[in-house]
Amino acid sequence: MSVFLYNTSLQRPSAIYQAIYGNFSEPKAQEIVVGRGKVLELLRVDTAGKVSSILQTEIFGILRSIVPFRMPGGNRDYIVLGTDSGKIVILEYDGNKNAFVKVQEETFGRSGCRRVVPGQLLAADPRGRAILVSALEKQKFAYILNRDAMARLTISSPQETHKSHVITIDIVGVDVGYEHPQFAALEMDYGPVDQDHTSQALHNVQRKLVFYQLDLGLNNIIRVKEIPVPASSHRLISVLGGDDGPGGVLVCANDCIIHVKDDGEQRSVPVPRRADVEYGVDDGVLIVSHASLRTKDDFLVFAQSENGDLFKLRFIRDRATVKELKLTYYDTTPVSNAIAVLRTGFIFTASEVGNHYCYQITSVTDDEEDVRGTTYRREDGKLCLRPRNLKNMILVDEMRSMAPIWDVKVENVFKEETPQLFCLTGSGPRSALRILRQGLHVTNVADTEIGESLAIWSVKSSVKSESEDYVVISYSDRTTILGTAGGSVEETNTSAFLTSVRTLHVGLVGDDWRIQVHPDGLRRIKPDGRTKEWKPPMNKKIVCAASNEKQIVLAVTGGDVYYFDANTENEVDKMNVGAGKEVVAMALQPVPPNRERARFVAIADSDNRVRLYGLDPADLWRGFSVTPVPSRVSSIMITSFAHHGDHMLTMFIGTQQGIMFRAAVDSTEGTISDVRRKLLGTKPVKFARLPLKGSKAVMGISSRSWLMFSEDHQLKCLPLSFPTLEAADGFVFGGSDSAVAISKSTFYIFQVTPGDMFSERVIPLRYTPRQSAFLPDARQHMVVIEADHNAVPFSQRPQSNEPGDDAMQVDDANGGDSSHAALPDAMFGTPHPGAGQWASCVRLIDLASYTTLHALELDNNEAAISLCCLNFRDHNETFICVGTAKDLELTPRRVSHGGYIHVYVVDAQHRLVLLHKKEVEEVPQSLSAYQGRLLAGVGSVLRIYDLGKRKKQLLRKCEAKVVPNQIVNIAVEGERITVADVQESIFFVRYNRADNSLYVMADDIVPRWVTSQALLDYNTVAGGDKFGNVFVSRLPERVSSLEDDPTGSRFQWEQQYLNGAPYKLEPVCNFYVGETVTRVVKTTLTPGGSEVILYATVSGTLGLLLPFSSREDVDLFTRLEMAMRTEAPPLSGRDHLAFRSYYFPVKSVVDGDLCEQFAMLSTDKQFKIAQDLEREIPDVTKKIDDMRDSI
Repeated sequence: MSVFLYNTSLQRPSAIYQAIYGNFSEPKAQEIVVGRGKVLELLRVDTAGKVSSILQTEIFGILRSIVPFRMPGGNRDYIVLGTDSGKIVILEYDGNKNAFVKVQEETFGRSGCRRVVPGQLLAADPRGRAILVSALEKQKFAYILNRDAMARLTISSPQETHKSHVITIDIVGVDVGYEHPQFAALEMDYGPVDQDHTSQALHNVQRKLVFYQLDLGLNNIIRVKEIPVPASSHRLISVLGGDDGPGGVLVCANDCIIHVKDDGEQRSVPVPRRADVEYGVDDGVLIVSHASLRTKDDFLVFAQSENGDLFKLRFIRDRATVKELKLTYYDTTPVSNAIAVLRTGFIFTASEVGNHYCYQITSVTDDEEDVRGTTYRREDGKLCLRPRNLKNMILVDEMRSMAPIWDVKVENVFKEETPQLFCLTGSGPRSALRILRQGLHVTNVADTEIGESLAIWSVKSSVKSESEDYVVISYSDRTTILGTAGGSVEETNTSAFLTSVRTLHVGLVGDDWRIQVHPDGLRRIKPDGRTKEWKPPMNKKIVCAASNEKQIVLAVTGGDVYYFDANTENEVDKMNVGAGKEVVAMALQPVPPNRERARFVAIADSDNRVRLYGLDPADLWRGFSVTPVPSRVSSIMITSFAHHGDHMLTMFIGTQQGIMFRAAVDSTEGTISDVRRKLLGTKPVKFARLPLKGSKAVMGISSRSWLMFSEDHQLKCLPLSFPTLEAADGFVFGGSDSAVAISKSTFYIFQVTPGDMFSERVIPLRYTPRQSAFLPDARQHMVVIEADHNAVPFSQRPQSNEPGDDAMQVDDANGGDSSHAALPDAMFGTPHPGAGQWASCVRLIDLASYTTLHALELDNNEAAISLCCLNFRDHNETFICVGTAKDLELTPRRVSHGGYIHVYVVDAQHRLVLLHKKEVEEVPQSLSAYQGRLLAGVGSVLRIYDLGKRKKQLLRKCEAKVVPNQIVNIAVEGERITVADVQESIFFVRYNRADNSLYVMADDIVPRWVTSQALLDYNTVAGGDKFGNVFVSRLPERVSSLEDDPTGSRFQWEQQYLNGAPYKLEPVCNFYVGETVTRVVKTTLTPGGSEVILYATVSGTLGLLLPFSSREDVDLFTRLEMAMRTEAPPLSGRDHLAFRSYYFPVKSVVDGDLCEQFAMLSTDKQFKIAQDLEREIPDVTKKIDDMRDSI
């Protein structure tokens, strides 16, 4: 039986590995382009420092380096990518398409991340005339940039400057004004080492700063100078040159920064180190990221150390001569992969671990008093640093990052509509347990009790107003009016709205006329406060109404519909929907640009039909189309969304059963097409318009609220993470796009943040989390094990500050209390005592209250490695088993004292109590429950333990060496056991009760470095490895029949085939993700939905492998994927099929991330692909949306 899977990303990578800044969309825009491994993203920082994502696109390649450049005389920046494609790619941002456009693509080598193929290092001439691309070893190519007669960017053929036996550490463009472009490279020649069999030459290897000059006239590049630099040199920083600065480069070495010019002139400045960090004899503080800032009369360099300390470097010079380098401590932020300093005074830091931050610069002046208070010299002469809280910067925004994700659990702990995801993320003191709920993040600005109400509207007093002036709340017999003057929302009596009636509709039409519709009439309020009333005919009541900027439509009992124009005092005309029919809902089309009135009105009657009528004088009340729906209509809305530069008219229909229908409306013919259906909840559906990022969105309200908005040329429908609402309306509050809403008796003002499809709740942790587990009989309680290498235990730190410790109990080995200081560890880091030192704890968390009940510190230099919660047979309580390593050394890996298996129980006070501690000879890397017993992977041995009845000690019952190296993961399904080896893939193991023994049934023919696995069924396993592959393997069918054969003997499992187990696993699916996979889980994300394979990666990605439901879908998406490879080749220049087959040929998996880019193509390309598929464009997009919705 074959299996076909559809890969799609629930959450794209959140880690940032590269960041550049410049003007990419327009001349004065301050923007940042970040690289997230295989995703390229454009960020924009507004005047308040808020960072927003403008564009995020998959490049289907590994982004190795990225630099910006600007052509001479230009006002926008280009982007140069160094990837694994073996090509140099130049991009520009097209604002009209909201897409990166490939300008140039030049091949120079083979694909893949190879040490001798350029792409790992990139440098651009500061004046935008040339680019140098380098490999880690030997090869370098230089390209000359120019313009053709049409002012289009051109690139020359490559100029080689190769040298064998040379390792390049870093390259940078040297600012020499408009002389011939120069580049500097930090190199190390290992030729003598390669020829020396005694290894003595290894100690004499010298690093050199090599200057290259590209002659624009002769069109060649030569090495012009080599300058010896310290052996610890690791980073180069370009310095402003020409007529504006001193020029040259900064060489970052351990504990110092050296300014070097091509004439040999050098000046250095020491870099302070942390006093609480243990450095080796030849080690010192490293510079890990930097950014430059050019002001009107100065040039500054911001450099960050490996401890997160940010330093400011200023050049004290006399004209072109540098007299002194002045390095001062600036502030401390979390350690960053990259820093971007914007001209508007903001600093963006892309953190190595955890969230990214945007700061506002408040001062760049030198404070001598601060320097004396933060830096000092020790007795050994080393310059040391005392970090402090932020002084020169203010934190203004924070961008969520879940990288790295160590573990994922999916469980509906809170009994909500959809299960929650419990993710262990981060590292060290920046670790956290993140509880993810499906839905966009909603920020609750304000809420108050107002009594049980029915509907809500917000309305301006004038079309010129920037925000709404009134909020109207309707009750069953009255109406309350709230005013928004002065930035507060309070009840007011000056609005001229009626408050003694139930309000049906509120709007602003014509020349700033506010309207209020109630069952007994239409009230129009002029700007001067005068009112005009319209009453329905006798014995008639108004049942519903709709309005836009120019028109009003009312429906009364009996099926009569009245039409008003904003420029008339009385109704223009009326019509009847039919004898015996009543109008139940209606909606008006918004007035299109450059039009006097809207053309269409949608009216739903009691026969469950929605009709589209004309409102133009030439075709007034002409019926254009009819759409039947299966149940009574509760609400209708017509709106338009931007789509490839046009406006796509869309109609939403909500029913009493909680179903939403979405249909496309032809703005000329009035025909309805592409009708799609989606279940929003169990309550009648209502709609509301919301402002969102300068455009309009539609909110669908049922038992759960949903937001429909246009992004990347797609109409997205995502749930909101918010309580159940009754009604809502758009609202501008404090200059921000917001919404007002009511939920039973509560009034809310909230803001929606589009982006990730998950909202989160964060529980801070102390050390790097390793594993988590729910207590079997108390799912609201979770156990987390944490361990950090080269760390001081929390109880032994002289200064510690952990968020959330006020609400927890903390025990150490001696029972002492921990001290707290003002500097939070999450921002300033923790002391590093040296290699081989571990800090670890076992934590019990109450998920209902988001608090830690007990955090038990492990002593004796033990590190928690594995975890399992189980109920031993013959015992009526839950036990927590923790595998630990003692005195574990990582590089090289050495286990000198083996490890232990701890057995804990939770007492009545919710504290962890140690029952037993079992010593083992190797590290217990994995633990699992197996039929009331404990399965433990100790080194290469698989053991079964039971718990004694009287002494409650672990008793060894059975063991066998089942893998050649080390067991890293165990999965159990019924009696089936699968064991993952650290580098030899997965083994199927059988336990024979008759002779109490373990046998290896089958193994894999492919050596995989497995990181996680999950059993899909009794014979099928899914796994992920450290090289970024997700795979599915299956046990041959004949093996299962042999396993159940009562006549079979143990000898059939002891025979070997291909130096391994007697049977081999069959490969079912292979797919390359592009990032190290840390966890694979089989789960269901929606009630009644299909089972999926959820995987998490070290870059913070959450992805899904979803099974296809029919062979027809497999054929369609396979053909679509092939067409997309041709019509939309990856931006990186990498062949898509080769990328997804990086290590193993892709098998039985369709790349949904590529297929979903269909909506971003031009209409011509969409039409061409749809023709090849023998489908219409809406049919293709509907199939893609259906696959996403089936999750």
